[in-house]
This record gives sequence, structure tokens and C-alpha cells, in this order.
Amino acid sequence: MKTIFDNKSLLLIALVVFFSLPLTGCWGQGELNEMGMVMVTGIDRTEGGQYKLTVMSALPTSTQGQQGSASNMWIGVARGSSVPDAMRNLNKISPKELTWIHNNYVIIGEAAAREGVGDIMEYFIRDWQNRMDKFVLVAEGEASSIMATPADTDKSLFRELEGITRNSEKWAKVYISDFMEFMIHYANKTCDVTAAKIGTYKADRTTLSSSRSEGNVTTGESKILYIYGTAVFKDGKLVGWLDGEETRGLQWFINKINEANVEHSEPEKGIRAVMEVIVAKCNITPFVREGKLVFRADVNTRGRLIELIGGINIMDIKETERLEKSLAKVIENEMRRVFEKVQKEYKADIFLFGDKLYRTKPSIWREVEEDWDEVFTEVEVEYNVKVVLRGTGELINNIKRDREE
Repeated sequence: MKTIFDNKSLLLIALVVFFSLPLTGCWGQGELNEMGMVMVTGIDRTEGGQYKLTVMSALPTSTQGQQGSASNMWIGVARGSSVPDAMRNLNKISPKELTWIHNNYVIIGEAAAREGVGDIMEYFIRDWQNRMDKFVLVAEGEASSIMATPADTDKSLFRELEGITRNSEKWAKVYISDFMEFMIHYANKTCDVTAAKIGTYKADRTTLSSSRSEGNVTTGESKILYIYGTAVFKDGKLVGWLDGEETRGLQWFINKINEANVEHSEPEKGIRAVMEVIVAKCNITPFVREGKLVFRADVNTRGRLIELIGGINIMDIKETERLEKSLAKVIENEMRRVFEKVQKEYKADIFLFGDKLYRTKPSIWREVEEDWDEVFTEVEVEYNVKVVLRGTGELINNIKRDREE
């Protein structure tokens, strides 16, 4: 069989590739040292109607004898008539040329969110430097105040934000959406949009923190960063908040539960059971009954017991079934609570009901499309929640029962 290349040709290609390797790489050292890589961007609105832009930038500094760079965080603040104008005005104070290619977080201040995020989203979509996989957060208060919070246990606030974001997947009381998901829902007339809530709280505590005290123990009041709960938008404007429990109720609807604990308790009987969710799936089915638009929420959950206290015999099938129904009722109550609040108080379709109706019942959607805002406030929801326990951990019954038996 005739080959395309002979041995000499292959050797020549190999030599060209080998000697080309030293020519590859990133920016030159001089250019890199002139760059300030924005990692977090905060946007507020002032009383005078201007945009207040706060950026957290990593300033690379070359180090001899080491590969890569050591970064120092720089925070700058500028104002302008628009977001791009404020960004340009940062050049007045920035020691480096700022680039947004590595911007991972956009924090929108409460006042800016209540006035509407249309102009902000417009800029970030058009600018080629901005990535669609960055995260969108809404601050309780000013974004600039959040970004001025000292890091608690890390070298920078940005690193702490990264850690909290990773942990959010294991905690169903917050859901952090990226820019792409936020924009899809924002631009979609069939639903409204949400974002994770970020804030700070003051705590009297003792902490060991290298960033606050360089390894020394500090005591007294500390300002702690948190991401918890949800910001609810209606027509692109912030209209209210959901707490952690309500946020989890929302996530049952929209299939965002990855890991969660569900607790059933009967204090008068000394009973408490906690289930760790393994799999959770919700299917929304719209239909019309007696001229009324109804959405049926079928939730199927599998989990395992991680705590069992009190007189429940898990080996008894009937008792296990009663426990499963009790846990299912907890989930249903969470869903009812958040739906009733959002439907009546915020009137925002953050449950994607309109989108589901559009996709599965287009003929019905065409009838209600123009009046969906009003129709949504009158729709009914039927709940069908099922829980199946698939494990009891290292114990079958609780320790007290095992001892008595």
C-alpha cells in the first residue's frame, strides 16, 4: 500500500513541530504586566441617576524563578452616564489596562436592579470581551459595599465567591445562574427571571483567617459574605426576594435540585427524620378543567435516611410508607408556599409555566399570550409528590430502638 509521506517527510515535519514549540505561549511578559484582569464587576445606580461601577481586578506581577504570576487584587470605582461610560472613566484611576475577558461575576446593586437591568444586559451582550458563562448576582444593598467586604478565609473575595458558588450545588437554598441562562429567560416573553441574592451579615465570633489577620485569631464583630435566597424580577425589574426555604421550593418546580435534605418532625412525639435527596424530577403538565387553566406538578424523589430519631420502625413497610408520605408533604408545602407568594405578591412567572404552555399546548398559549400576566395570577396548581426511600445509611433503626430490642 502506497503511503502519503515517506520517512524523510515525516522526519522533517517532526523537526518543524519540535522547534516550533518554544515559539508558542500567551502574551509577552511586558504586555501581561500591563494588564489588569477584571474578575468581578459591580453595578449600582446613584441618586443622580448615574451608573456606579466597581471592579475587582487581578494585577499580575512577574516573579523571578517562578512560572506564571502572583496576583494582587485591586478595587476601582468610577461613575458615568452609562455602563460603558463608567468603564471608560476607570482609566482615570486604574494603574493597568483593564480587560474583562476573565470577568466571572456581575453583581447588580439593589437600586439598579429595581430600576431595571435592560441597559446593563444590553452592554454585556454586545461587548466581545464578556463571557456568557459568568455568574449573575443581585446585592441586597449596594454592590460596591459587597465588594469592599474583607475576605474571610481566603486571599481575596473573588476566591471566596468561587468557593461559595461551587458549594451552592450541594445546597438547595440558593441557585446561581450564569449569564446565558439569565439572558435567555430575560429575553423570553413566556417567563420571568431570577438571580441569586448576595449580601453580608455581621456576626460576633472568633475566626482564624489568614486574609484578615495573617494567621492571628481575631475576635469581635465581623462582616461575613453570603449567597442565599433569590432575587425575583418582573419585566426586567427587581420586585422582591425569596428566602432559602422558598428558593428550595422554587427549585422543585424547575428541576434544579441536585442535593438537599428534607426533614419531617413531630416534636410532640419526639420524632425527627431527615432524608438526603438522591434524585428529584418534576414534570409540569398544563391542562384546562372547567374553563380553568391548571398545571399539574408531578414530583418524584428518591432519597436515603441520614437521621432517624423517635419511634419509627423502618423495617415495618406501613411505617416506612407513612414516613415517605410525610416527607412528600414537606416538599409539597414548600412548593405551595413559594407559588402562592410569587403568584399573588410578585405576579411573576418564575416557574416557567408560560414556557411549558407554549411548548406543549401552543393552541392554548396563543389564546392567553397577550394576557399572560393576568392569566398567570389565576392559574391553579395540582401537586402530586412521591417519595421513595432507598437507603437507611449504616443503621436500620435508630440506636435507641436497637438497644430496646
